[in-house]
Amino acid sequence: MKKLFILLVVLMLTAFALAENNPWSLEGTFVDADENYLGIFASDDPSQPGWYVGGTLGEDMFGAVIQQEGDTLHGDVGQENGAFIVTVAAEEDGVCLTLEDGTTHHFSKFEAPEPIATVTIDVDGMGQIALAEGDEPLAFDDEYPTQSAVLTLVEPADYTLAAKADEGYQFEKWTKNGETFSTDAQITLALTESAAYVAVFREYNPYAGEPVSDIGDARTVGDVMALSNGNYSASENLYVTMAELDDVVYRVEAAMDAGTSEALFALDFEDPDYQKKFTDLVSPLAITRIENLTAQIPSQEALDALIGKTAEELLNDGWTCEGWTCEGPELNELVFHMNHGPFAYDITFDGAENLPEDFDEADLNPLTVATITCSGIGDATVIEGIEDIVGEDGV
Repeated sequence: MKKLFILLVVLMLTAFALAENNPWSLEGTFVDADENYLGIFASDDPSQPGWYVGGTLGEDMFGAVIQQEGDTLHGDVGQENGAFIVTVAAEEDGVCLTLEDGTTHHFSKFEAPEPIATVTIDVDGMGQIALAEGDEPLAFDDEYPTQSAVLTLVEPADYTLAAKADEGYQFEKWTKNGETFSTDAQITLALTESAAYVAVFREYNPYAGEPVSDIGDARTVGDVMALSNGNYSASENLYVTMAELDDVVYRVEAAMDAGTSEALFALDFEDPDYQKKFTDLVSPLAITRIENLTAQIPSQEALDALIGKTAEELLNDGWTCEGWTCEGPELNELVFHMNHGPFAYDITFDGAENLPEDFDEADLNPLTVATITCSGIGDATVIEGIEDIVGEDGV
């Protein structure tokens, strides 16, 4: 009996030694012949050490942190549906998942193929999008509308995209990488490379006339109203709006008399006839100046000349900071969104990573520009300081 006891002790110590000498090392995502997926990852929660084991078996999902026992992982990975005891053991081509009733599932390592393209689909304005691959049916969801989507493709694929305007708006066009792509609301694409598609919607004004096809033919505000993005400013003697035609953005100025100005500011936004009254007032205004803003977007070479300037110098020169976002792989890069004249810019500053959480303008002032890019044309309808923001006449 004494010899048997000693033998059992030796076997137990040997088992513990083997467990210590053979720590679990298989991590990653695994898949079986039925396309069930199994994920095994070391827990990064210090309060819950072990291994996270989770996945799918048919329609059932499971996942929890369990422990190594000998050369296996063993424990309860059940969630809402009660206990679900599993044992995971390594085998030649992957892992074997054994259930409490003895059922086994054999998983091999899942190697995700390298993507060949990333395609983004977004909206500009008020509307929604729908997309479908191949012959799948398109469907809009009015309760939870889709306004952005990302497709990561591992092989070429055919997709259909569709755009639907919200009430008060109308679909204008699809753009691809910033350029006009199609004026059809529904398009079918053979996707083989990365691209950015945007469905552009514009506020609908049923009282605006037909827009001009050549900006040089515009004589009154009514000629460009259907081309406007809705931004405008007005004073006693000036009306300013923006218009876009053939991917070119224009700033349009029109003369306005005091009587029209007074009537314009007296309009009631709650009036159901507001849009018609507004259109009737501004449509006849004679255009005095049209300026091509797209042609004035600063070159990257000109912007690079600002690298090294302090934030204080920019602010003193009329730049304004509209806010900032955390970007980068770890969301630790502060990108400041600033405006100067009619243009919007994304700027990073050397030393921004050392700013306090509640930083203010005084903290920002000494930082120097590290990178700067023009992100587009902002609101160019501001009337104060017109000469500062327009430059030379466009057309």
